[in-house]
Amino acid sequence: MKKILALVLVVALALTAMVSCSINDKEVAVIWAKQTDDFSATMADALDRALYIENIKYKHYDANGDSDAQKKLVDDAIAGGAPALVLNPCNDVVALHALKAAKEANIPLIFMCATGILDTVLNLVQYDKVYSIDVDAASLTQKLGERIAKDLIENANDKDKKNDYDRNGDGKISYAFTDVVSLEAIGNSLLVQAIEKYISESNAAVKPVLEAAIFAPKLTAGENVTSIFEGFTGAEGNDKVATNAELLLSMEDGDIDDILLAMRAYQLNYNKLVTHFIPLYTVGVSANAGSLLAETAKDEEKAAYSVMNTIDSGYVSAAALEDDDAMATAAAVILRNFIKGNEPLKDVVADYVDGKKISVPYTIYG
Repeated sequence: MKKILALVLVVALALTAMVSCSINDKEVAVIWAKQTDDFSATMADALDRALYIENIKYKHYDANGDSDAQKKLVDDAIAGGAPALVLNPCNDVVALHALKAAKEANIPLIFMCATGILDTVLNLVQYDKVYSIDVDAASLTQKLGERIAKDLIENANDKDKKNDYDRNGDGKISYAFTDVVSLEAIGNSLLVQAIEKYISESNAAVKPVLEAAIFAPKLTAGENVTSIFEGFTGAEGNDKVATNAELLLSMEDGDIDDILLAMRAYQLNYNKLVTHFIPLYTVGVSANAGSLLAETAKDEEKAAYSVMNTIDSGYVSAAALEDDDAMATAAAVILRNFIKGNEPLKDVVADYVDGKKISVPYTIYG
């Protein structure tokens, strides 16, 4: 029995050693433009998970916004024998420098979230071991438009809720954008087109009509949005009282704090008072990205807020978010393939791939 137990122990230890052994001897260099911002922090966390799953040894480096420092980090990593580079470049100059250096060293290079890099840099240097991974900007309007339309249709078909969006009962959903300045920009908005297309193709018994009510410029302070809520009498008033806007669209998650703080003056979207809730949709860099609301909210609410928990707390309806985990997974899989000598795009989601560009669709949270 002791011999059997000993043999089992030896096998277990051997398996543990195999699992803990990385597929690369030298560390892959993951070099950030500035690792301390919300985007890089959440993206770095996603890469940590993805690279761990693929058993890839790596190390993060932070250029702290200094392009010269980032170029040096690239050069030092290559000189130190890094088998591959993952780069979130400060600018095109750094990207071009890294591409030339990686090509000369014959090591893989993956650009992370560097919109436009392929167009401006890869046309200058042809290299078969470079890929760019970023969010699919074209998917934003489709994803968010479908979600808003779905909510509108469900509301219109629910006899108990049919006035939740149409607060004044005129059969129209008056909406406001918060980052455009002209009627033409709103009228031709791809997002509005996506919403209207989804509604027109649905089987909803009642189809709400979208109507641009007001045109708020890009917000810089809470006081700029108070006009949106004029006519609302506060928590003690009629829960169906009209407001200038019955649905809000914010294309910048940085505006959400200003909007929410302005709404508080009217007891809107506050303390989960559903009867005093105006549907609010936004775009976020990440579900875990931070929010200034923690700094400007009342003392008892200074817990760290994020796009995700403003939705969970009932302040925001939904958000279109960059899929950090899917982007990180694509990077880790490509690195694994290069290290093991496999075809680089093996196991990468085919729908994401367009030549050297890996575009990951937005996801909806809420």
